[in-house]
Amino acid sequence: MKCLACIIDREHHLVRSPGVGVFVSESSGGQSAASLIVIGTLMRLDVPWRLCIPSHIEDFCCETANGAFVQAGDILGRYETQLLPVSAENCDTMCAPADGFIRFDAGGNVFLHPGDIIHPGDIVAVIELMKIRMDVAFDGDQDVEFVRYTDCSPRAVRRGESILEYKKGVSYRR
Repeated sequence: MKCLACIIDREHHLVRSPGVGVFVSESSGGQSAASLIVIGTLMRLDVPWRLCIPSHIEDFCCETANGAFVQAGDILGRYETQLLPVSAENCDTMCAPADGFIRFDAGGNVFLHPGDIIHPGDIVAVIELMKIRMDVAFDGDQDVEFVRYTDCSPRAVRRGESILEYKKGVSYRR
């Protein structure tokens, strides 16, 4: 099976489809070659093509449903290139305020990137339940630095489940 290189959007940490077809995700990132990871298959005119990303990309979170029709440039998922070490001493977590299906983007743009400053009241995620959309606002009382989402893939979440990690004591850089 031939391998197609996915489009890597470094500015927004997105992996995009290189072509048109039906997407089938890989259950566990398979290794295609020493420098590539297989993230799924794109069926084009009944011909399967492996979709690959460079192996230096870490923590790929697939956001496209199996069997979904995708076009060139459609978002397949998100990734992180460097995960910051998390220490209980300097990090805290924010929990989901309600049950539902959680997403961390709006219109393809991720709400937060590592190092972003979160102000009280900033929208950090969206929870949907029974066709009702609820913006999830940061509930802290001071500005903090965003570290990472605990799981960046859209998923079902329960009230009280950790959704993101942040550091207190922000130092503003100029």
